[in-house]
Amino acid sequence: MTIIGPGKKHYLKSYANAFVVKMQKELSLENARIIKGEQNLKEVTKMKRNLGIVVGNDSLLNTKKLKEYKEFLNAMPVYQLGDLPFFLTGEILVQPKTNISIDDIIKVVNNKVSVKNRTKYNTYVLETEDWEKILQYSNFIYESGLVEYCHPNFIAPREKSQINDPKYSEQYYLNNTGQFGGTYGIDINAPEAWGITMEVARLLLR
Repeated sequence: MTIIGPGKKHYLKSYANAFVVKMQKELSLENARIIKGEQNLKEVTKMKRNLGIVVGNDSLLNTKKLKEYKEFLNAMPVYQLGDLPFFLTGEILVQPKTNISIDDIIKVVNNKVSVKNRTKYNTYVLETEDWEKILQYSNFIYESGLVEYCHPNFIAPREKSQINDPKYSEQYYLNNTGQFGGTYGIDINAPEAWGITMEVARLLLR
């Protein structure tokens, strides 16, 4: 599998027994324990909101089997970029070029994506239920020439838990503490996700 941006292709490979899943409801520690016990899975971990990571006991587990479980609405492989896992979220981030409408962009992939959110900076979060084609859709949109940028939304583990970006505190969408008059907690829970994904990374890389 390939992902394009910025300006070059990045090649991804998938783990045989690790998956990102969309839950029927937000995952709690209790229902994670129940799912793992009932389905004989090695690990079930919350990533954010109703997204989780499932690690199977063997390489026979696949997305088709996971979607047969009542707890999971969707599933896709965990990919590897470089030496670390790369977790897609089922979303595509895009910024149209000037005078290009988001409807024109959606038509590029035959209306297989829809708008989930729009920011005041004219960037969009698109979503699709066809997770198996999310990389394909993202690449088609990027190559259309209609956008400033386009790539799948993802979470990647940090190699170190210490945050050393001097601009980190200004990036309210990562960890909103109310800076710039924002609403505390309205963010993507990046520190929590980094911690979770590093734990899963250690499990996958054993």
